[in-house]
Amino acid sequence: MLPVVRTPDQLAVALLLYRQCLRKRSRTVAFSNGDLAELGISRQTKYRALDYLQEAGALAFTAAKNGRSIEVTLHWFP
Repeated sequence: MLPVVRTPDQLAVALLLYRQCLRKRSRTVAFSNGDLAELGISRQTKYRALDYLQEAGALAFTAAKNGRSIEVTLHWFP
């Protein structure tokens, strides 16, 4: 993952997402803004990081509907 990320915020988003996948034992998880807010990362930064990581081929996500968290799927989850 380190060759893919460009900023510390992207790394924080990727690591938190990976942690949630490990906890849920699933490649796909709901990714809320609350977890990132505790780290001082805004939702705009989250979306920019997710867009970049999706373009790099590390993950895929679907847009949130009705105020729900977005669903993110990691492509490199073991």
